[in-house]
Amino acid sequence: MSEVNCLPSADQYEPFERIYQWRGNDPACADATRLGENALREGRVAAVLLAGGMASRLGCEFPKGMYPIGFNGESLFEIFADKIHALQKKYGRFVPLYVMTSDVTDEQTRTFFQEQNYFGFPPQDVVFFKQGNQGAVDIATGKTLYSAPGVPAASPDGHGGVLSALKKYRLLDDMTRRGIELVCTFQVDNPLIPLADPEFIGYCLFDQAELATMVIRKNSPTERVGNMVKKDGVVQVIEYSDLPLSVAELTNPDGSLVVGYGNIAIHAFRLDFLVRVLSNERFSLPFHTVKKKVPYCDETGVLIHPTQPNAYKKEKFIFDVFLQAKRIALVEGARQLCFSALKNSLNSDSENEETVRADMKASGLFE
Repeated sequence: MSEVNCLPSADQYEPFERIYQWRGNDPACADATRLGENALREGRVAAVLLAGGMASRLGCEFPKGMYPIGFNGESLFEIFADKIHALQKKYGRFVPLYVMTSDVTDEQTRTFFQEQNYFGFPPQDVVFFKQGNQGAVDIATGKTLYSAPGVPAASPDGHGGVLSALKKYRLLDDMTRRGIELVCTFQVDNPLIPLADPEFIGYCLFDQAELATMVIRKNSPTERVGNMVKKDGVVQVIEYSDLPLSVAELTNPDGSLVVGYGNIAIHAFRLDFLVRVLSNERFSLPFHTVKKKVPYCDETGVLIHPTQPNAYKKEKFIFDVFLQAKRIALVEGARQLCFSALKNSLNSDSENEETVRADMKASGLFE
């Protein structure tokens, strides 16, 4: 369970004021797209790639962004680079890319970009920065795990660590210098990401919101995505591991899920919102306790790589910053066009290399 306080009970959830339909002929589509395209043409958009995770479930020994998921062996990093090049070709301005790494992915990620000549980007427009770390304790014993004698095991502090990392490295100042207005954040494991899509980012501007976030209809009550809810007029996200099964399975009279929208980690933040939040010295995201596979040294000093989750660690989730927003634009995407996560090895029957490639083919976006 997380350390976030006071999860709402099911009868306290409220309907959302409005959910825009991305690629669904929403009446606001034309106006939103125009605003988004103008922002791209004027160089007011930046992309932040969250690539610090350890890929423990995937089981690879290199950063997940290097995984050759494309039909011709293209890495996830290359797929994202191609999307940015397409935007540059269409709108005439480069979208600067900020890549969040961690202690476990930083060196290999930087080397990979160098070896690939930064995928054709100007090196000064690809900015690397590292997220923080958190310790881990053994699930069975509750004792601190060590990566070497006397050295506590540490792993990345979650995707929410991007906020403190942006502040630590003064990257909001760098974005301000570049004239950025919208900051698009996305996870490294989703090749279908509509990266800085003009319609999506345009809804943030059209709705005069401080952030926009993309949601999809959940395919099951317990799908492993953040759960979008509204309570006391406040839009927020409850992590799948924090939502009681009794609530997750509740349905409306028409059979639809009461908590039926999942968050897929595609966000567009107004830069002035991030500046406002992070300039508050008292602001911090809460920690959530999660189970992870964390390498550790045994009593003889041998490094063990567990095959199952063996540790509790604390992570921050980026969507907890939603509570600070005065207005949020919710945008419903079509799953087949915007979401397929690469998380598991082929030993799993979902979210693995085969399912992601099948989804990439079915999307028609990679022909």
